[in-house]
Amino acid sequence: GILQLRLPTPLSRIAMRGRQLAGIGMWCTTTLAQPAPELARDLEYLRPAELSVDADRYSCELPAGSGRAVGVCEDDLEKLKSQLAFCGDVVRYRACIPAHQPLWNAWTASAKDALLGSIFKSMVETRVAREMNLTPDEYVELHLLSNSGCHAAMKNALCWHNFPKCNDANVSLALCRRSCEQYFSACRYE
Repeated sequence: GILQLRLPTPLSRIAMRGRQLAGIGMWCTTTLAQPAPELARDLEYLRPAELSVDADRYSCELPAGSGRAVGVCEDDLEKLKSQLAFCGDVVRYRACIPAHQPLWNAWTASAKDALLGSIFKSMVETRVAREMNLTPDEYVELHLLSNSGCHAAMKNALCWHNFPKCNDANVSLALCRRSCEQYFSACRYE
């Protein structure tokens, strides 16, 4: 059987299996005293002193379908185009962009766009270098080399996924199947 010992203070139960009680082979459950919980603390000092300039705008999900409403729908297409040096020529719609975050002022639509541009450049250069490596030891399929259609399709997919379209209800729309199929077709992955 199980024998319970109780202590006369505010208690919390902790099972102590494997401990014998007085050497008679019985398992026991002991309870140990814990201090009374503290009252709630004032956390006002943790509240941000500055609100986001986007606090009154409609939020959207970045990335689309993630369940994280960390972006805002940009209605001004000229402003959006001016912020996107890399993706500006393909993102010609009302898009979900990173919202202003007082704690991370440097993370903006322009910063995200610049990061995407450098990632794209690195991906293309790495793949082209691999495709240009003429060695009898390894066969490398050609996808990007002398294939401007692939470059464009890859850029479209990258930009459209990272700056999803906002519909009229401010919902981020995921990259459509047709965009992915165009990428796979243009880059000869099919």
